[in-house]
Amino acid sequence: AAAAGAGGGFSEATLLRARVAGPMDVLVVDGAVFHAGGTSGAEKARILKRALRIPDAEALLPTVGEQGRCMLVRETEDEWELLIPHGYLERARIEERPICHFRRHAQMPCTAAWIAAGEDEGGAGCWERWPSGPVLPERLQELAPDLDPERALGAALRNPGDAP
Repeated sequence: AAAAGAGGGFSEATLLRARVAGPMDVLVVDGAVFHAGGTSGAEKARILKRALRIPDAEALLPTVGEQGRCMLVRETEDEWELLIPHGYLERARIEERPICHFRRHAQMPCTAAWIAAGEDEGGAGCWERWPSGPVLPERLQELAPDLDPERALGAALRNPGDAP
């Protein structure tokens, strides 16, 4: 969830914990052709469409979603990506719980402040300044212990000089 801000971007965002509350039909896509760099995305889609008997004129991911399925695709030798089509989301029973809210910095494209969900209701809570550098606030790590800082902060951890 996010609130639009000046300049077409977003001024606020919400970190949600989401869980699919029911069985999930997942199409597993694996094989060297799918994670080797020599095959284009269009060719990969054509191969999958043929295997799934999806007409060439139809888009792959929306069609998979209409079938009530998601796709788990091996992107590289060590990395998998779960693709959840919009059509699947429209029918799935998903339980969401807000963890916290973020505010964008007024002049720079980075986070300026954050607050735990529930503390912002009625204006009683206090927004905390976002730390500088590639670090998650300790309190946020307590609220979301399974949040992986490396994944959450991405490139800033790999290249500390790029951190906002």
